[in-house]
Amino acid sequence: MKSESGYSDFKWLSGKDLTKYKGKWIVVSQKRILAADKDLDEAIRKAKLPPGVTPFIHRVPKEPHFALAGDRVGARALL
Repeated sequence: MKSESGYSDFKWLSGKDLTKYKGKWIVVSQKRILAADKDLDEAIRKAKLPPGVTPFIHRVPKEPHFALAGDRVGARALL
């Protein structure tokens, strides 16, 4: 079974516009958002993950926040 690291999914997501997922949990696997919901258990259920797959799960903040912009110095607002 081929496994993808959570870091790889996080790095891929860091450049995506997640505005439509504000305040929701997202379930990610193989660089795809499989499901999203305000309830974590419901998001996981909706993802319909095959046995043995460990997804990357992230809660998208409701409010804008700051994050480091890749390898550059400084921070930028993520909306």
